[in-house]
Amino acid sequence: MKTYKSGKITSKGQLTFPAALREKLNVQEGDQLEFVSLENGHFELKVIKKKKLSEIAGMLKSDIDPDIIAARQAVDDYFEEIDKKGIKS
Repeated sequence: MKTYKSGKITSKGQLTFPAALREKLNVQEGDQLEFVSLENGHFELKVIKKKKLSEIAGMLKSDIDPDIIAARQAVDDYFEEIDKKGIKS
């Protein structure tokens, strides 16, 4: 069993992990940590990886077939209207 240099709790209650431990856990900014209380008084740490949009695309199924051409035309129409009114975006 290897012991890592301890982290620290900031004044905002945030936990700072040493770089070596972050590398060992393969945690990145945005990942979440889950602390599981065990019966022996110890805790188990689980890393919940942040999902990228590309990884979750298609998870929500729909019967609606998106009309990309119509959506692009609607966006173009919107910006054309803004240009006509002289509104700065």
